[in-house]
Amino acid sequence: MLVEVAEGSAVPVLLINQGEDSSVIRKFLEREGIQSGMILLDPDQSLSAAVGSRALPATLFVGADGMIYKTHVGEISRAALMNGIREIESALK
Repeated sequence: MLVEVAEGSAVPVLLINQGEDSSVIRKFLEREGIQSGMILLDPDQSLSAAVGSRALPATLFVGADGMIYKTHVGEISRAALMNGIREIESALK
């Protein structure tokens, strides 16, 4: 669902894998039919430390100004993801 939203969104959606080896990630992406160019790698999990996230998955809604407007910890529904994207779009108008 995240990949589908990312492909059709005017707002950039970045997917970041934290802590897994690139060969493990590549095998998963191939099995699921997901383009590998859509996934950024964070092997040392520095993103979690930088943003103060203590659980995965975590969805960060970051505006074009670089500010984190909202954080969702745990699995996210399509409705919640789309709502977060709309909130960012509204906040920056």
